[in-house]
Amino acid sequence: VHNKLKSKYKFLETDFWKIISNVLFSILGAIVTYPLDTVCRRLIMDAGRESPRYKGIFDCFERIWEDEGIKGFFKGLGVCILQNVGQILYTFLMDSLIERIT
Repeated sequence: VHNKLKSKYKFLETDFWKIISNVLFSILGAIVTYPLDTVCRRLIMDAGRESPRYKGIFDCFERIWEDEGIKGFFKGLGVCILQNVGQILYTFLMDSLIERIT
């Protein structure tokens, strides 16, 4: 199946489409995992306090949901996506340069 698709859609093997697919999957991965990262970061920041705000993971999820709604889980997602895109472009650029040198 892979070889049939590969021969039928040769344009997908170009550098442009490789970058686009990497960026899109990076964004998808960030969107899926960011709420867990938000809870993790809040629990870490809360750990050193004398009177912690959260009793645990589920309490943290519940309080974010009640106080801030769905948006609370995705604060800072834009910066995360920009960072991922920058890393992808840098990696692709370096791979291309190394390939040309060798």
